[in-house]
This record gives sequence, structure tokens and C-alpha cells, in this order.
Amino acid sequence: MTKRGGTTTPHCSSLSRARPPPPTSRRGPSPRIPGPRPGPASNVRHQLAVWGLGDLEAATELVVSELVGNAIRHAKGPLRLRLLRSRSLICEVYDGSLSTPRIRRATYTDEGGRGLYLVAALCRRWGARYLEEGKCLWAEQELEPAGQERY
Repeated sequence: MTKRGGTTTPHCSSLSRARPPPPTSRRGPSPRIPGPRPGPASNVRHQLAVWGLGDLEAATELVVSELVGNAIRHAKGPLRLRLLRSRSLICEVYDGSLSTPRIRRATYTDEGGRGLYLVAALCRRWGARYLEEGKCLWAEQELEPAGQERY
């Protein structure tokens, strides 16, 4: 992320869906790689720290997790995550599907179907933009609590 002439260039991070590697003929358990695996959440944490927005880390990770998770489950093609910071924080997830996301009415016993409710509760607004090659789901968060805007 760089600043040029008073404007902020957005941070972009690409995600791609990868299939698990084919099974090997080696016997025994696979070796474990110690430590956490990097992914969208670590990219989000890093960028928020660079921008000095650590107080938005938990909410932004949840929003990104829901948007990326929905794209992995319901969309096709490569995924791309982009964070934009101006007067608000905008999370965008691009995928190759034209299907419209919708908030479901999950029942008490449903295991899923609450993700977009969480996004709507944590964000000022959210929506979808349709492109020739798919769609972009976006969610906009306030940078400052209501009534405490910086001038």
C-alpha cells in the first residue's frame, strides 16, 4: 500500500482455489509443517496493521472469512480478495459466478446460513457488483465509531 499525492493505493491480495495434492504412494503419516498456514486472514491482519486499523481486525477477519467462504462453496473460478481504505474500509471478493447471494432464514437446527447476517450486522452496507467474468461481493465498514469521525 502506498500513498501518492494524498490518495491511497488499494492493497490487493490474490487467492486461488487449489485442489488437494494427489495421494502419494508413501506409507505412513504425511509430515506436518509447523506453524499456522498463511491465508486471507493473515493478509488481512498484516494490511490492517500497516494501516493502523488493528481495532477492526476481528470484525474484518470475520467479514472476509464469510465472503471468501461463500465464494469457495458457491462460486467457480479463481477468487481475488481486495481491501480498500479511504473514508471507510471496503472488502471485495471477486469470483467467476453470476449467482446472486442472499440472506437465508436459518432455523435453530441449521448448521449454516447465518454468514450474510453477520456481514450485514458488522458492516455499514454490503452488496454485489456484476462483471463480465463474474461478480464482486463487497462489504463496507466504518473506520470510526458513529459520532467520532476525524476531520
